[in-house]
Amino acid sequence: MSDNQLVFGKVRVADVLQPAAGLSKSRWQTAFNRISAKHFDYVVCDKDTLSICAVIELQDKSHHQPNRLKRDQFLKAACKSANLQLLEFWVKPRYIVEDIRSALVKPNRLP
Repeated sequence: MSDNQLVFGKVRVADVLQPAAGLSKSRWQTAFNRISAKHFDYVVCDKDTLSICAVIELQDKSHHQPNRLKRDQFLKAACKSANLQLLEFWVKPRYIVEDIRSALVKPNRLP
């Protein structure tokens, strides 16, 4: 990250994304329910405006399970439709900060 960014952990997806405008009340509620219990591992924001620069998901072997694959596909589609950069990193004991910084510039990497 840079000095101009803040990182927040375990942020509820519904606090970052909202269902599409124009849905009926029941369809909006159904869409909201799909995201209200899900969380991003990290959200990277601009320090001054708190606008969201990217969201980060940590991947481990549990993400190969069918229910996790479905969840991950849903989050990828939701982020794509919102034009929100989703970065994925394999879980490691330690990270190289420069790898994360460069991923913010080069999306869709899985270091």
